[in-house]
Amino acid sequence: MSDRLPRPGRGRTEQPCRSASPSPNTASSRLSPRQKYRHRLGEPVVTAPAGAQAERTGLAWRRTALASAACTVLLLHSAAQRHWGAAFVPVLLSASTSALLAAVAVRRERALRTGRPVAMSPILPAIASLAVTVTAASVAVFP
Repeated sequence: MSDRLPRPGRGRTEQPCRSASPSPNTASSRLSPRQKYRHRLGEPVVTAPAGAQAERTGLAWRRTALASAACTVLLLHSAAQRHWGAAFVPVLLSASTSALLAAVAVRRERALRTGRPVAMSPILPAIASLAVTVTAASVAVFP
């Protein structure tokens, strides 16, 4: 009997206050059960602005393209130390991969900045992944 909740008016312990049913489009309805536990009712729920997610996605694509360009510079330096030859193949593949990632980044960021962003074609990330894989394999094949 001790595991049952006490009846109203009889030695009631303090229970967390819960709303009946939050509307499906409020910020509190998007919180996980753990976040709802931490969130006190009556306090305003702070959510990210509508454009923040699009900006983070665009910045992630830019960061990926910049990292690829840095790898291209490192491969270029390595090829120069090895007196070019076959070591130049990974440099060319890496440069083309960097250009492809930069183009995808620009296209995706422009699409996300519109009022109603359109979903990206699944073929673009697949091509970019394939280009990265081929570039990595070329580094192993052409030392």
